[in-house]
Amino acid sequence: MCGVMGIGGPRGSALVKQFLPSLAHRGPDGEGQWDSPELSLGHRRLAVIGLDDGGRQPMASPSGRSVITFNGEIYNYLEIADRLEAAGRPVDRRYDTAVLIAALETWGTSILADINGMFAFAWYRPAERRLILARDRWGKKPLFWGRARLDDGSRALAFSSELSLFTCLPGGPPEPDPLGIARYLVYDGMPDTRTVYRGVEKLAPGTWIELDPEGNRLSGGTYWQFESHPAPIDLDAAEERFFSGLEQSLALRLRSDVPVGLFLSGGLDSSLLAAAWRTIRPHDTIRTFTIGFQEPSYDERWSAELMADAIDAEHHVLEIGNEELERELNSVWETLSEPFADPSIVPMSLLCRFARQHVTVALGGDGADELQAGYDPFRAWRPARIMERILPRRLWYAAGKTVERLSPLDPSNMSLRFKARHFTQGLLHPAAERIQGWMASFPVWQALEAMHPDLAAQVRVEEILEPTRQAFLAAGNVGEVHAQIQTWIRTYMECSILPKVDRASMAHGLEVRAPFLDANLAQFLANLPEQLIFRGGKGKFLMRRVAEKMLPLALLRKPKKGFGVPQATWLKTVLRDRMEEALEQTRRGGWFRYDMINQMWQAHLSGQADYRRALWNFLFSFPFQTSGILTAGRT
Repeated sequence: MCGVMGIGGPRGSALVKQFLPSLAHRGPDGEGQWDSPELSLGHRRLAVIGLDDGGRQPMASPSGRSVITFNGEIYNYLEIADRLEAAGRPVDRRYDTAVLIAALETWGTSILADINGMFAFAWYRPAERRLILARDRWGKKPLFWGRARLDDGSRALAFSSELSLFTCLPGGPPEPDPLGIARYLVYDGMPDTRTVYRGVEKLAPGTWIELDPEGNRLSGGTYWQFESHPAPIDLDAAEERFFSGLEQSLALRLRSDVPVGLFLSGGLDSSLLAAAWRTIRPHDTIRTFTIGFQEPSYDERWSAELMADAIDAEHHVLEIGNEELERELNSVWETLSEPFADPSIVPMSLLCRFARQHVTVALGGDGADELQAGYDPFRAWRPARIMERILPRRLWYAAGKTVERLSPLDPSNMSLRFKARHFTQGLLHPAAERIQGWMASFPVWQALEAMHPDLAAQVRVEEILEPTRQAFLAAGNVGEVHAQIQTWIRTYMECSILPKVDRASMAHGLEVRAPFLDANLAQFLANLPEQLIFRGGKGKFLMRRVAEKMLPLALLRKPKKGFGVPQATWLKTVLRDRMEEALEQTRRGGWFRYDMINQMWQAHLSGQADYRRALWNFLFSFPFQTSGILTAGRT
C-alpha cells in the first residue's frame, strides 16, 4: 500500500522530486523515483509483501522493457506467478509488484480481469511511449490524472494518489468545474470520474486508459463491471456458498509479511469476519481493535468485547471523548487531500491511528451493507413507494416539512427532525433519484442556490443526479432491491465509504483490506434472489442466517450503529473560527454565495435551524478554493 505520482515533460523529474515527499504518510517505508526525458514516476512505499529493498519502486522489469509504480495489493499474486511459470516465464514470487509487471508484459491489460486485489498503478513502456493507468474493480485505491497547467503556459501530464497535487503545481490550481462542485455538495464526495477541477479526472473503477507521455488518450477499456443477475438457489446451498466464499476471501487477505489485525465493532459484518478468521486459522493470534465512545448512544464496546472473547482475540480498546475527537478533527483538517464531507472520517482516523501502533494491515467490513441492503433507507423504500401511490409526492413533502418545523431542535445523531427533513426531501424525487435525495447534505435546488451564480449558471440541474440515475436504471429491470444495491455501490460506497477508509488509513500508514469486496464473493451476493437479501423489513437475510450459527446470540439483536460525531456542536465550537474564516473568504469571492451560506450559518448558530451537514460540506471544500494547500515534505 503506497502513494504514486507521475509528471510528464522535461520538468517532470524536478517536480516529482519536489512533491513526492507530500505522499510520505501513504508510504512511510521508502521513496523512489524513475526518470526519463519525457516522463518521471514517483513512489512512496508501505512495505507489506516483500519487506526488503527488492520490493522498492518504481520497479523496472528484468527485461528492461517497462517500469511500474504501483499502489495496492494483489492478493492472488502467487496463483498468477504459477501461471507465469507454467507459460515459461520465471518470476520473483517474493513481491506482488514483480508478479504484476511480469503479467502485464506477458498478457497486457487482459490480465486485469484475473487480478484479485485493490490497486492503482501506472505502467510505462519507454520504447513505445505508452503509459497505462489502471484502477481496481471498486475504486478502493485512488488515482487522479489530467494535463496540468505549468507557469510557462505549457501543459504536462500529471497523475497522483491525491488530488491536492494539482493545486500546487507551478501553474496554480485548476479552474473549478461547476458540475463537479454541484455534485460534491449533493454527494459529500465526488461520484463518477468528475472532480471539482476542470481537466482533472478520477480514473473510473474497473477501467484502464492508455496515454502518451504528453497526456493524450490513446485507448482504454472496462475490464470489470458490477452487475446483478439473480438466480434461484436453495437456502442451505446459499449459506454454504456464502461461507465458503468468505473463507476463500479471508485466506487471500491474510497473506502478509507484516502483522494483520481486524476492526471489530461488534456489529454483524466485523463479527462474521472474526468468526470466519478463527474457523480457518484456529491457532492465529487475532488482534482486534475497537474504539469506545463516552457517549452511550454511540458506544459499542460491550458487543465488541463479547465477540473478542468468543474467538479468544487479543483485544485492544481505545476510549475516546470529545477532546480526542477534536484533536483528531484538527489532524484530518490539516491533511485534507480532496474535498470530502463525511464526518465519520474523524473517528475512522482515530481507529486507524490506534491500530497502526500494533499492526500494519487491518481487515474491515466495508461493502457488506451495500451488497446486502444493510442501511436504513432500504427499509424506507417500500413505505415511500406506497405513499407516492396514495398522494402526490409534493403533498407528502409539505406534510414532512410541517413535522420538521414542529420537531424540537436536537443535535444528536439521527434526531426526529433530521429524519423528517431527509425522508421528505427524498420523496420529491422519482425512484431512480430517491436514494441520493435522501442522502444529500444539500438538496439539488439548494446546492445550485449556494453556488456562485456564475458557476451555477453553467450547470444543468438534471446532470447533478446522473450518477444515481444511471446506477439505478442499470439494474432496474432486475428489481428494485437490486437497483438500490447497485446505486449504493456506485455512489455512496465509491465516493464516501471507500475514500474515507483509504484517506483515514493512509494518513497513518495503515493498509485496510475488505474481504466482503472480493470479486467472487461480491458477485455471488449480488446474484442472490431478493428474498435471500431483504425479508421482513430487514436486509442481510442470508448473512444473518449464517451468523446465527457462528455468533453469540446477543450480537444478533443489537441495533446497527455508525461512527457518529457531534457535527452540530463542533461547528459552533472547535470549527467556529475556521467557519468564520471561510465565510470571510467567500465574501471576497470563491465557489459559493456568501449571503446564502451566511444565512444558514446564522440560523444554525442561533438555534433556529440545524444545517450541520450542509455547513460541514461547505467548510470541508474551502481549502481547495485556495492555492498551495499541499506542502512539499508534509508527513
